[in-house]
Amino acid sequence: MKLKIAYFSYVYEREGGFVHTREFINAMRRLGNELEVLWQNRAPSPDGRRTLWGRTRESLKRLFSKWLHDIRELLLNVPFFVREFRFLSRVRPDVLIIRQTKSKMSGVLAAKWMKIPLVLEVNAPGTLEARTYDQQYWQLPVLPMVIERFTIRSADAVVTVSGVLARYLASSHGVSPHRIHVNPNGADPDLFDPGKVVPVTIAGVPADAIVVGFCASYQECHGAEMIIDLASALSDITNLHFLLVGDGPERPRIAKLVHDRGLERRITMVGRVPHEAVPEYLARMDVGLLPSTAFYCSPIKILEYLSMGLPVVAPRLESIEEIIQDGVQGLLFAPDDLTDLAGRVRQLAVDGDLRRRISRAARERLLDSRTWADNARRMEGVCRAAITAARSPQRS
Repeated sequence: MKLKIAYFSYVYEREGGFVHTREFINAMRRLGNELEVLWQNRAPSPDGRRTLWGRTRESLKRLFSKWLHDIRELLLNVPFFVREFRFLSRVRPDVLIIRQTKSKMSGVLAAKWMKIPLVLEVNAPGTLEARTYDQQYWQLPVLPMVIERFTIRSADAVVTVSGVLARYLASSHGVSPHRIHVNPNGADPDLFDPGKVVPVTIAGVPADAIVVGFCASYQECHGAEMIIDLASALSDITNLHFLLVGDGPERPRIAKLVHDRGLERRITMVGRVPHEAVPEYLARMDVGLLPSTAFYCSPIKILEYLSMGLPVVAPRLESIEEIIQDGVQGLLFAPDDLTDLAGRVRQLAVDGDLRRRISRAARERLLDSRTWADNARRMEGVCRAAITAARSPQRS
């Protein structure tokens, strides 16, 4: 029997989580399940920004967001609860999936009120992540962590993207491990198919270059600044070029570093491209690089690198080792160790046979169990487990 599923998401298109959300929804529907989605999309449209209210709103946001951001996010639970309660009353799903977001408990309250089985999708420890990376905002003390614990403990099943995140939630929030399921991110092997994609021609990237590529958001946790030092450390490999694709808050600073260090001939930055065009840029790369990531992540870009048959260079973190076997689908380096990183990139840059061997294994790894279809099948099983758990008189 196929499921009738409601899905609540609080991300919007320019956030990195949108790709995960969109691909998961499409894959679940392809399995034959009925999915009703409520997007709590708070991003103003470009047209809206041009109105008087839009311009005023942006000015007020710049002026007060440092101090009121967390309070605003908390207060949004009130209108969100009303909208979500009405939505669930109309849809009457078998199960509700919520993509957890810091300070959001409205959907959990609505599910508990209506006695709907609840699956909580936790892609990051929201409160810890905000304290680590959102230093531009004043953070409410204690309350966001209390809300996070309440939402996680209220769910009939919790889904995380990595085993290390599952253990963190179990220990920090006292959740029984049997209620936490690991479901890594995926990639679309049809879109990211090296046999079908024609590499894009990029001004400034020599046709005969060995290209080390970075395709991710310019967030502090992704360590794009290391690429600047890496390019200098490998300056003796004259045909090595670095291609950076993406956008984000760190991009202007990285671009300035490239200019100040005189590395424009070695590093090309192309900015943000639509997700459907990303394969054309990955096809121009010989190596896929992620200099850094948070300890709990299952980076989608690494999986897209694998799908395109790119040897991956990434930090040796437990969550990464769940995806990549060192020396098989990629080469792993000691986190934050530029010397080790440079050595790993050098190996791939000078050894074409090594690149080709790892390339074949990379694509095979993705097809084995890391597609979005695999992700959706695992989530379908979790939903059925949550329905069963909700009916159980005992739950720990």
